Amino acid sequence: MTSRISNVIVSFKYDVEKEGGFIDAPEKKPNVVARIPFFRPEINAVVLLRALGITSDRELIEIIGLDVEDTKMFDLIRPSLKSAELEMLGYLWDDEKKRPRYGNQDIKDAALLTIKKNLNSRTEESASQILDRCLFPDLGYNDLMKAMHVGYMIEQVLTCCLGRRKEDFSDSLSMRRLELAGDLLLLESKSKLFKFRRDLQRALQKALVKGGAICLQKHIVPFSLENAFSTGNWAQAPGVLTPREGGLVVPLDRANPLATLSHLRQTELSVNSRAKLLDSRYPNLSHLGRFCLVQTSDGQKCGLVKSLAFSSHVTTRSSEQPVIEALKQFSAEFLRDVQLENIKRMSKVFLNGRWIALHEDTRTLARSMRQMRRNMNLHYEVEIADDFLRKEIRISSDSGRIIRPLLIVTEGRPSGFILDFQLKLSNKEKWTRKELLEAGIIELIGPEEEAGCIVASDLEDLKQNGHLKHFTHCEIHPALMFGVSASLIPFANHNHSLRVLHQAQKHCRQAIGYYSTYLPARADTNGQNLLYPQKPLVSTRFFDLLKRNELANGQNSIVAVCPYMGFNQEDSLIMNQSSIDRGLFNSAHYRCFSTVYKQSQEVMSKPAESDARRNNRPFFAYSKLDSDGLPGIGSYCSTGDVIFGKVSAFPENGLYKDRSITLKGCEKGRVDRVILASDDAENVVARVILREKLSPVIGDKFSSMHGQKGVLGLIVHEYDLPFTIQGMTPDVIINPHAFPSRQTVGQLLECHFAKTAAIKGKYFDGTAFNRKPISFITKELNCLGYNQWGNEKMVNGQTGELMDAKIFIGPSFYQRLTKMAERQLKYRRQGPTHPLTRQPVEDRKRHGGIRIGEMERDCLLGHGVASNIQERLFLLSDPYKVYVCQGCSTMVTKEGHKLVRICKFCKTSKHMVSLDVPYACKLLYQELLSMGVFLRLKTEHD
Repeated sequence: MTSRISNVIVSFKYDVEKEGGFIDAPEKKPNVVARIPFFRPEINAVVLLRALGITSDRELIEIIGLDVEDTKMFDLIRPSLKSAELEMLGYLWDDEKKRPRYGNQDIKDAALLTIKKNLNSRTEESASQILDRCLFPDLGYNDLMKAMHVGYMIEQVLTCCLGRRKEDFSDSLSMRRLELAGDLLLLESKSKLFKFRRDLQRALQKALVKGGAICLQKHIVPFSLENAFSTGNWAQAPGVLTPREGGLVVPLDRANPLATLSHLRQTELSVNSRAKLLDSRYPNLSHLGRFCLVQTSDGQKCGLVKSLAFSSHVTTRSSEQPVIEALKQFSAEFLRDVQLENIKRMSKVFLNGRWIALHEDTRTLARSMRQMRRNMNLHYEVEIADDFLRKEIRISSDSGRIIRPLLIVTEGRPSGFILDFQLKLSNKEKWTRKELLEAGIIELIGPEEEAGCIVASDLEDLKQNGHLKHFTHCEIHPALMFGVSASLIPFANHNHSLRVLHQAQKHCRQAIGYYSTYLPARADTNGQNLLYPQKPLVSTRFFDLLKRNELANGQNSIVAVCPYMGFNQEDSLIMNQSSIDRGLFNSAHYRCFSTVYKQSQEVMSKPAESDARRNNRPFFAYSKLDSDGLPGIGSYCSTGDVIFGKVSAFPENGLYKDRSITLKGCEKGRVDRVILASDDAENVVARVILREKLSPVIGDKFSSMHGQKGVLGLIVHEYDLPFTIQGMTPDVIINPHAFPSRQTVGQLLECHFAKTAAIKGKYFDGTAFNRKPISFITKELNCLGYNQWGNEKMVNGQTGELMDAKIFIGPSFYQRLTKMAERQLKYRRQGPTHPLTRQPVEDRKRHGGIRIGEMERDCLLGHGVASNIQERLFLLSDPYKVYVCQGCSTMVTKEGHKLVRICKFCKTSKHMVSLDVPYACKLLYQELLSMGVFLRLKTEHD
């Protein structure tokens, strides 16, 4: 429903699967019109009310809820009344009496005939049948209830056009629902079952008329589900015209447990990512505590891909019957028994977007039903939102709503509440969410209900300002606004938001940890495990809640902040070689190779030497294979080695064809496991898993928990590194310029606390928004005999002299990321080229060329190697020789198989000059020529 007077949209949607209708107040046509789903033509809203049985003007005024003295509202609805009378006049006119008929049934029949004419329906259905099927189908065949909903929608359009109410914010979470996996599967199954029923009806009708067999597609639902998972094309809800964006089905990220959990709690707005939907991308107040405010994707999907907050919960559908019984208990007047004159006077009660009842006092009803929910007499996911200004109460029990827990505050008793809450917590060490709900300590609040709540930021705010504000709820902890990834960052509130975003969205997913605790049960294509993971000395409370003690994604390293030897500039790192030898950031990389031995066509065997020579493959490449054609466990395989011995089952010309598979470039490792299985066609499936130990090398990427990323710039032996007076040598040296540019103050605080934790042998809590003063940790360090700011005197390892400045040094938790220099290795001698441009193709997997872009070209020019640029961009790319006529400066081509080139313009073969140009340049010349753009090629001889 769109109003072009004030850009108002009013719609009736009560289910993710169903849609009711639209009301429109166009600017060019001053009528209030309606659009029924699946029908494009517009209908006068007054005609629609007449067709639903509202025949008198008094009933129409009462059902819309108009005030007799409100002239402005009448001025807006009056054109629609006159237009409706003119449209229906042709069907009301009595030729015998020469005047219109104004009986109740006559008006209703005329309205139905008018609607039938306006809809231009091709079916034989009457207008009454169309309204029963398409207009608010969830309300059944009750025309009065449908008329009440239409009247309510008309009232919303009129009041919004007059500026008496604000437009609803469509990007608020109260207006949106999450589609979970079950909802999507239900929609897909329903759409395919509907298609199957339609095809069955057509086939039966055809068989009854023409005879013959009935042919239907077999397994339509399983095939459709398989197609939806493979292509990502899923069915939309009825009435939704915008197509879904791709990427609905993606592989689960299993780089580490945190990446898996974060990926599972990721949501995506199904809109065109290339559109400039700024309001949909920006966070709003309804996102607080429900979506992580710092974790989102970058690029086109920035703001569209969000992550659920740590404590947020997505509802499932619960029964409406307990809510209806509660409304009966509190003397609600249901619509089937309502008197039209009570609509304006009483408050409206909505259940899942459907108007079901009226009540005298909205606040009393909402307060009573919330108390029933707290007593667990109603489902704890039921949302009860009251709007006393509009005299409405909205109750929701549908699926897809995002709710979050809040502490319950008794109005006027903040101090007593805190004491009662602390007493209840002291009686039990751990509480589950269900126990907290049953004890009345917390309740789950939805975005629409929270709009009417007054929430304290924390318990301190409740203690200080409880006597000034009538708080209804209190935040459990401000850090619950973060998602799973961001909640693990210590002192995140002291960092720049961009650094928190990088850690939460990128670095936590790229960090190497333990992606599985039982590797023999998995055969992933790629997997990496950190050999010696450690628990951070400074972590957050959420670290223990997520059971991250057993599966950490990094190690505690002694980090010194110091410019040293000039190799840690641009945020790069200097690392201790001895620490690496002791296992610092060492990891194991697993890669799985698989092949299928086709039944009765291929045999799993080690080829004979004569068969191997046919493929020009040296026989020593088969040395790693056993007699069964598979490598032995523990054997080391490298590039060129055969890992799957495979020969044809039947000889060709007396020789068996060798179909063995070898390792390609940069593929190497020690055989960890060999797995044999079978597929559905009873073919043998063989898998070989190679394990490779990877130590840090120059070019590898590392990051702290605060988004302080850097590339390893130099590895130095321990005796050349600076050391403290106590003899401690740092594992990592970073540049001090990293802090003012990236503003990661949280890393400095982590280093302070971790230093105290290492000395005292205990762990510290670094949860964000903790009101713990910095002076606390400085006094601790000072009492332990260290500088209160963490600075220490250090000795230069190369000269043995005491360094002039004090160096900030202490433990910090660092992560090794999957971006490794050895894995980025790319080379090419010869390979495939593009058939159109004759340039090397891209993509490392296809053995494509190395891209030389503008930045690479500028770097080469800056180093004075212009000849290297010519070699890379021309000689090794697409060199081509063309001939140019000096007379007309045009490119000359050969005609047929003639060796002599003749200019088509000069009609001579003289004055020909050869030029070496890229083939892409020659192609551009010809394409411009086809467009009518004629180029002249001037040579030195001209």
